Amino acid sequence: MKRVLTFILFIFVIILVGCDQTPSEYNRKYTRKEKNLIEYQLEVEGAKELILEELNEKYNVGDKVIIKMSIIDNADVHLYVNDEFVCSQTVIEEEGSPSYWELSFIMPDQDSKIELKTSGEFEETQKIIYYDREVAAIWYRILFNYDDNESMMERHKDFIEASGLNKFDYSNIFYFNTSPYISIVLKPEQETIEVSEFIYKLKQKYSSIISIERKVEYFSSKIYMHNPKYYGFENQEPIPFVMNYVGYLPKGIYTKVEDIENAIKEIQDNDGWKYVYNKEQILDRITTIYNEEYFEKHILVITDTIVTGSGSNRQTLEYIYLKDNTLYIFVKMYYASIGTCDMQYKTFGLTLDRSLFEDVDNLEQILLWNEK
Repeated sequence: MKRVLTFILFIFVIILVGCDQTPSEYNRKYTRKEKNLIEYQLEVEGAKELILEELNEKYNVGDKVIIKMSIIDNADVHLYVNDEFVCSQTVIEEEGSPSYWELSFIMPDQDSKIELKTSGEFEETQKIIYYDREVAAIWYRILFNYDDNESMMERHKDFIEASGLNKFDYSNIFYFNTSPYISIVLKPEQETIEVSEFIYKLKQKYSSIISIERKVEYFSSKIYMHNPKYYGFENQEPIPFVMNYVGYLPKGIYTKVEDIENAIKEIQDNDGWKYVYNKEQILDRITTIYNEEYFEKHILVITDTIVTGSGSNRQTLEYIYLKDNTLYIFVKMYYASIGTCDMQYKTFGLTLDRSLFEDVDNLEQILLWNEK
């Protein structure tokens, strides 16, 4: 009897200890059984330019995700996974001296977003600001174990009706006779917890399902802008500006009609000008807008041309600051997730108040748009 009581007490102690040491979801170890074939998306926000080795876009649940980062003087980096703090940086030494920082977590059973938040002086000196991307749609892709010789179209139709997929709200559902997949497309507001749980539970209910994959589609693959604080403009008001007509005018700061006349000569001397269809209308519009009256109160700034690899990309001019008689022009860049194959060329024409400048003849400009 004494041995039985001792054994029961021993088991009770083990249970207590186990309950007291339940790990965080992002630090726990997953069993082999818990690791499944579904991969989950990993999105990275904040201080991405400091990551030394590019991370994968997808990980299996239970995978250890290791982030190697450059060391930042007078600052710390904190890792948040799905808005929950996980850890701060650990210094990794090589040959007896600090080499890089490392942060890590265990991939949870869901699509996840990690955010690298900085504290200390780095917040004021971070060169590039990265912005959250707007979600366009969520895709669920269900893979079935159908035989190639079967009529998949009829089986897909039967499954959609039998499973109840035809009863909840979605934007589109795709399936084809030659494909073992059914794809469900949801708008962000359509993906509720109930809908997500319903789709994932289909795998438990139907043995014909091999896997279910979730993918997030964004309007932009990347959004960033140079940080005005990095250039020393934290306590300075930006200069007001108005967008204006470019019309083939080359890069420059135009302060008088003579500048426009010289630019027109340069345009006409260009070999490509002869191929322009509406030459007279373009030149007439330039000379009509940028006349003596215009330059009495304004100056015209024509920026460098931004060249990107897709016509679906876009840019917005956010701020203009003045320092040491130089205009710092900040452009917010939006890179399309799915774009066209044509090159895109963007030039800004800007009207500025002449009275803001003491020396318009020696004014210079810097267009800040490149991710460097």
